[in-house]
Amino acid sequence: MTPPSHSSNHNQIKKLARLIDRAGSILVVDAALISPSEREQIERGSRGETPWLDAMAQWDPQLHAMLAELSLKSLGWGSLQQPPEYPKPAYAELFEASLRELGLLTPQQQPPWAYWQATAEGLAPEPQRHWMAVEPCQWLVSTQQVQLRLCRPHQPLSPQLVKTIKAALDWLDASLALSPSGRAYLGFEKPFDLQSAWPETLEGLGADGFLPQGSQAGDWRRFVTELEMALAMTPDSSNTQSLWPWGMGAPLAPGSPVTFEKETGREESGSALFQAADLTNVPLPFQGLHQWLAGQGQRVNMQWRSFKKVQSVEEWLAEWALVLADIQALRRHCMAANGRPGRPWAVLLQDQWSYKLYVQPEGRNGQANPAFPSRVGLIESLRGLTRKLFTSQGGIGKKNHPLLKLLQLASWDDRNTG
Repeated sequence: MTPPSHSSNHNQIKKLARLIDRAGSILVVDAALISPSEREQIERGSRGETPWLDAMAQWDPQLHAMLAELSLKSLGWGSLQQPPEYPKPAYAELFEASLRELGLLTPQQQPPWAYWQATAEGLAPEPQRHWMAVEPCQWLVSTQQVQLRLCRPHQPLSPQLVKTIKAALDWLDASLALSPSGRAYLGFEKPFDLQSAWPETLEGLGADGFLPQGSQAGDWRRFVTELEMALAMTPDSSNTQSLWPWGMGAPLAPGSPVTFEKETGREESGSALFQAADLTNVPLPFQGLHQWLAGQGQRVNMQWRSFKKVQSVEEWLAEWALVLADIQALRRHCMAANGRPGRPWAVLLQDQWSYKLYVQPEGRNGQANPAFPSRVGLIESLRGLTRKLFTSQGGIGKKNHPLLKLLQLASWDDRNTG
C-alpha cells in the first residue's frame, strides 16, 4: 500500500484538530480493517452461493451515497508496510498530532499517556511529576527473534512483585504508585528521557527491534536487568519476567470528569449512539485523554466501538451493518438545525498503528439526509435473501455494487474498486 503524501496527512490532522476545537464528534472503530488477502477472500466467496450478499443491494439508496462518500478519496490512511519507530495505536498518533496543531502540546512535549490512563482508572497521581506506566511481561525467545507477551488477563501486582520492583528502584530514583485495579506506574521528580512502543502493539513482532530508546535508556536497562535477575531467583505467581515501560510524558494541567458515551442498543432502531456510559471495551488512555480535553474546555464527543471478531463473511457484513448505522446516527447528531451550521464529525477505522480516517468538516452536513434503515432492518436484510441480483446482473462484477465500496473502505490496501 502506498502511504499518503505528507501534505495530505497534514490536511487530515488539521481537520481533526478543527473538529476538537469545534466540539465535534468522533467515532473510533477498533479492529475494523482487513488485510488485502482477507479482502480477496470475501470477493471470491461472494461469487459462490452466498445469497445474503444481496442485502447490499436492498439497503436504502442513502447507503450507496454514504459508502461513496466514505471512499478512499476522502480518507487519510497510515502505512501498513512497516510499523513506526515507536508503535502506538492509531488514535494516539493522530490525537497527538492534533493536539500539537492546536498548541495544546509543544513540538518537544511527549503527551502523558500513562498519567491520563492513571487518572481514568481512579488514581490521583501528583500532576507535577513525570509518570511512566509499566506492564508485567514475559519474553518468548526463539532462534529468529525475541517476542514480548503481556501477562494477561490483567491482575493486580502480587505483594512479592511489588516488593521486588521497589527493591530495584534505587537504580531509577523513582516512586511506585498502584492504581485501584493494581496497575503500576513510576513517578519521577525530573524528566526521564525514555521513548518506547505501546506494549499491545508489539505482540507478535520482534521486540528486540523496538527496545526503549533515549538518553536515559541505559538507566532503564540497569533497572530492568536488576529486576529480571531478582525475578529469576524469586519467581512471581504471575510468572512475570520483566516490565515494559510506556506512556512517559511531561506533566500537563489536570483534566475534568466527563460523561463518556457509547452506543449501547444494538437491537434498537432509533439513534442510540449517544446514550449511557459503557466503558467495558474502551481503552483507559482514550478515556483519560477525553477527561483531559474536557478540562481544557475542549468538549469533543469521543465514541468507541470494538469490531467483533468474526468467523464468517456474513458475520463480518453484519458487524459492518452496525458500524454504518452508528455512522448514520453520528451524522444525525451533528447535522444542522435551527439555521445553525452542523458540527464536524469523523470516523476513524484502526487496527494497531494502521488507520483510515474520514473527517466531515462543520457545515450544513446531513441537512437533507433521508431516513437510513434501522439496525434491525440492516441486520434482517442479511437473512432470507435470494440470489437474483447475482444471477441476473453478474453479482460482485457489477461495477457500482455497494459491497465493492465497503471493501474499499474496510481493507488496508488502496486498490480502486469503484
